[in-house]
Amino acid sequence: MISIGLATSNEVPQLTETERALIPHLRDLGIMAEPVIWENKNLDFTRYDYIVIRSCWDYHLKIDRFKIWLDQLNQSKIPLANPYEVVLENTNKFYLQRLSEEGVKVVPTAWIKEATSEKVLAAMAKKQWAQAVLKPVVSASAYHTYLISENQLPPALDLDKMRDNTFMLQPFLSEVSENGEWSLIFFNKAFSHAVLKQPKRGDFRVQEELGGIAAPADPDPAIIRQARDILDLYKAPLLFARVDGIVRKNTFQLMELELIEPELFLLNDDLRQRFAKAIKKYVSG
Repeated sequence: MISIGLATSNEVPQLTETERALIPHLRDLGIMAEPVIWENKNLDFTRYDYIVIRSCWDYHLKIDRFKIWLDQLNQSKIPLANPYEVVLENTNKFYLQRLSEEGVKVVPTAWIKEATSEKVLAAMAKKQWAQAVLKPVVSASAYHTYLISENQLPPALDLDKMRDNTFMLQPFLSEVSENGEWSLIFFNKAFSHAVLKQPKRGDFRVQEELGGIAAPADPDPAIIRQARDILDLYKAPLLFARVDGIVRKNTFQLMELELIEPELFLLNDDLRQRFAKAIKKYVSG
């Protein structure tokens, strides 16, 4: 029987309720799966045939340690889903620059190294953005994500105290509030399902823990095709991918490509079974 470690964090040691529900489905497919805390130094990860990253939602807070763990898995030749090289690149949002250079329609982005208030405001003025969203290049969820308006940084933001002082700046897009942000989920590069996320009134962040709403939705086939074209740029197999973006003038613009530990919105048992079958296919070669 194939053995899989479903990597999670100390905050959710037994996985989320949705992710735990995968385990019996995998068992039915001949796969033994159990949660493993990624930073558990007492655990011998070589006991597993595969590691599937799931609820490691603290990796960005411990990025150096996380990279060491990834390297240890790689050195031990333990297959990782998604693959080691893909996960490593995806930890830093500079991957968006590479994708843009390869022709992907990415939301306009300014990259600011050794960020200061002056540099941020100068970049915003140069781009002529009335409002912009600032976030670290190593981040997850809405970690240190700020809306800048009227050429003023929010009082809560103190760039001098940030451990990682490299940021990305993107224009505030009204489409997020008006039409929502798409999350398209793919298993083994095949489209599975999608949700449309919208922020709560008066906010710009779509994360559910911040009051955002995510609802199942059916994207236009053209949007699915554009998202799949992005994944086709990756030659490595991808067990899962979440393609986040907005639609502007009938064109999908990428905001983020989530390839490490994204919420996959497995909102019902049919979707959980679908993901379990995708895992079975992935680990079976």
